[in-house]
Amino acid sequence: MKVQVLRQRSAEELQKSLAELAEELFRLRFRLKSGRLHNTARMGRVRQEIARIRTVLREERPQG
Repeated sequence: MKVQVLRQRSAEELQKSLAELAEELFRLRFRLKSGRLHNTARMGRVRQEIARIRTVLREERPQG
């Protein structure tokens, strides 16, 4: 998802998306270790999306 779209979402929506992506990453790691993951590129995309969301959340947080 693009950063502009993420910035339009509320903090609650971002937190929910972050939790869903973290769960998906856990499942992908589990499948990788068990030898059932064929699309390993998905792990990288999920990690990037998590980083984008965390960055937007950090930008919204008040300084101080």
